[in-house]
Amino acid sequence: MRSIPASLAFLAALMPMSALGQAWEEIPGTRQKLGNWDLVAWREGGRSGCSMIVGYSNGAHMNFVLEGDQLRIRWWHPDWRYVVGQTISVTFWVDGSSPHTVDAKRVGSAKEPWLLAVLHDSPDLFDQLRTGGQLYVRAQGGASYAFVLTATNAALTALRGCAARHRGTEPPPPASGAPRDGQTARALPLLTADQRVNAVRLAANLLTKMPGFRILNEEEQRALNPTLAKLEAAVVWRSEGGAYGAIHLFANQTEATIPKLASAITGAMGEQCKGEFTLTMAPDVRSAAVRRIHVSCSDETPQRVSRIILMPWAKEGVYLFTTEGTTENNAAVVRAEELLRNALFEIAQR
Repeated sequence: MRSIPASLAFLAALMPMSALGQAWEEIPGTRQKLGNWDLVAWREGGRSGCSMIVGYSNGAHMNFVLEGDQLRIRWWHPDWRYVVGQTISVTFWVDGSSPHTVDAKRVGSAKEPWLLAVLHDSPDLFDQLRTGGQLYVRAQGGASYAFVLTATNAALTALRGCAARHRGTEPPPPASGAPRDGQTARALPLLTADQRVNAVRLAANLLTKMPGFRILNEEEQRALNPTLAKLEAAVVWRSEGGAYGAIHLFANQTEATIPKLASAITGAMGEQCKGEFTLTMAPDVRSAAVRRIHVSCSDETPQRVSRIILMPWAKEGVYLFTTEGTTENNAAVVRAEELLRNALFEIAQR
């Protein structure tokens, strides 16, 4: 990363996105340097808050604004060519945690095309950003970028303290570019070509021990379940009994991070469920390193059921195995998961 010079161009990037009729001003004596982050408090009429910004060697920048309890994030990358006012779907995640999707708005000048989004009011998300190693961003159109989160622990902690000291008397602007109905998108971290090949090879080995199962192509995935297709999982399969599932890798994760990964996944699923959400989670009796998760959601008829296995896999990371269906074919779901589980432990012992 590189530090940002104190120039008018980047001071403007610290400004809140609000009506231009009010005069924005930096509050004297509030500027701080935290690692490569520049932090400052500002006021604009009856509104006030704090902003921090960082620049990277590839020309990209990232900016957090905390106004009252509203946390906004902005990204800028020299490769982006979006039109002012355009709304862009952006999926982001920290390290191996569950992804979030927001509708970000293209703001700023032609030379500084920022994407602005309002983030969930979530202590867990704030802590992920504060303590994580990398923030991965996938913008509409498939382009993905990684933003290193060096020194964000100190910087975001200081931002929160700054915003508490400089709360305005007027509320922040409406949350345009806010998360979609409080819903966390079910998308998965991108894999390299080699990682996908390894996942497909693993799936092929597993399916030789699971009669009646087959891997689905992209068209078959969309026909089966458009939401599942949007996961972009390494592998999607289906059984003769109507159960289906996915296989994906959380690279660079370990046995030690499985509890946190499990909590993030189930938290995202709980947010999506608009009905009664039930959850059981426990280590596998065959190996305490493996987590088994059973969830159901009553927001559809018949009720949806999911069974999840999180398993560390050599040096590759942690594999996610899902088996899904409804209460109508729950017997097929249970049988499919048991066949999958038996195959997994047989292969893992080799």
